[in-house]
Amino acid sequence: QGNYEGCNRKIKQAVHTTMLVAIPCMSGLFVLAEPVTRLLFNLEESVELSSSLLRVLCVTVVFYSLSTLTNAVLQGISKVNIPVINAAIALVVQTGVVVGLLLGTKLGIYALPIAFIIYAALMSLLNQLAVRKELDCKIHVMQVFIKPAVSSLVMGGVAYLVYTCIYLVLPFNIVALAFSVLFAVIVYVVAMILCGGITEETLD
Repeated sequence: QGNYEGCNRKIKQAVHTTMLVAIPCMSGLFVLAEPVTRLLFNLEESVELSSSLLRVLCVTVVFYSLSTLTNAVLQGISKVNIPVINAAIALVVQTGVVVGLLLGTKLGIYALPIAFIIYAALMSLLNQLAVRKELDCKIHVMQVFIKPAVSSLVMGGVAYLVYTCIYLVLPFNIVALAFSVLFAVIVYVVAMILCGGITEETLD
């Protein structure tokens, strides 16, 4: 329809909403990696390694959220080839990185999550550059990324403290995890409201 202004407004709203969820998820997975791993797998011999890998990989939550959204945007404006080309570029870079890390470093299995992060970050970056080029859509970095990130840092610290304190008193992983997640959600929402990350316009 040629309504670039309306299209850009919807894209900005979608990115903002996505980041409101993805960034705190990343923070929560980082600080609660071990209890989450114990809840899902409960294999004591591999908990430490699995939780460490989860901490490394948690950043891909943000990158994959962005790349998935921008994929849909590009396909929606009939630029279906661009995400495929970007994915191919990211895959080539990822392959080169993982081979280089495996052969040239002693990172071992950690080379794989690092390569995954690079793929997700590159895919997200290339897609966003394409969206900006095609639609001249500029995202408000402070509102969309910085404020949720700062609020997520506060939330993550509270979640870790709540989990640790409850687990000391009541050593049941699922109970401590449930309470820490509940407190994390409350703290995140309050922090976002206080810093202006959530406004009446956002809720509308």
